[in-house]
Amino acid sequence: MNICFEISDVDWALTKDIFGLIATVVSLVGVGVATYFGFRGLSVWRKQLRLGGVYETRGDSGLEAGVYQG
Repeated sequence: MNICFEISDVDWALTKDIFGLIATVVSLVGVGVATYFGFRGLSVWRKQLRLGGVYETRGDSGLEAGVYQG
């Protein structure tokens, strides 16, 4: 019983088509994921712009607290 196959038995045209389809599906999934994260980032950015006046930064107070006073 020979479980090895010969490379000459492979239908290269069909193999090329299958890998082409797999690459297309993977590309579409990648574009979908990138689009999802892009829209999420834009919605967070728009929300931050709307609420921009609510939060104020403390300026340099964090730097002043770390200064050695001796």
